[in-house]
Amino acid sequence: MKALRAVSAILILILCTALLSGCNEQTDTSDRPNADTKTGTPKELGNGDIAPEFTLDLLDGSTFRMSEHDDEIVLLNFWATWCGPCVKEMPDLQKLYYEEIPGVTICCISIGDDAKTVGEFVGTNRLDLGFIGCAADTAIAEYYPTDYIPYTVLVVKGVVRETMVGTNSYDSYKRLINKYTE
Repeated sequence: MKALRAVSAILILILCTALLSGCNEQTDTSDRPNADTKTGTPKELGNGDIAPEFTLDLLDGSTFRMSEHDDEIVLLNFWATWCGPCVKEMPDLQKLYYEEIPGVTICCISIGDDAKTVGEFVGTNRLDLGFIGCAADTAIAEYYPTDYIPYTVLVVKGVVRETMVGTNSYDSYKRLINKYTE
């Protein structure tokens, strides 16, 4: 009977160890598509895809690199200054940014606008979003393709979990983030 209990205890210990080790599992991003080097094949992104690498110069002079946020939840919002629906949701994104949710980063990427245009737009509209950059060339948009903007991609620990086309409200963004933080 003691032997049976010992074997059972060992099996339970092995099972618990196996289950717990899976909780901190890291995503293998070694084959990650890369907009900077144009490696990998751009494709429509879906749930479970590795988020393509890119580097973006931000308006505040800093740089956003996707792989540096692989341990976080990243809300990528693709927009343009001339896009009415994009402009409409900016106050909601700003409100979300001001909450400073631990482990969540917001990166707003203006597609096709130059830094001067985006800077003037941000100043005129009194926006203060955390990560605003502009991708004047098309490389990032090729690796995060969509036919419409605004386009939002939620990346959790380097993996695409949600994509949304169209305007979203603060409440819908908040629900989306809470789905992965709770």
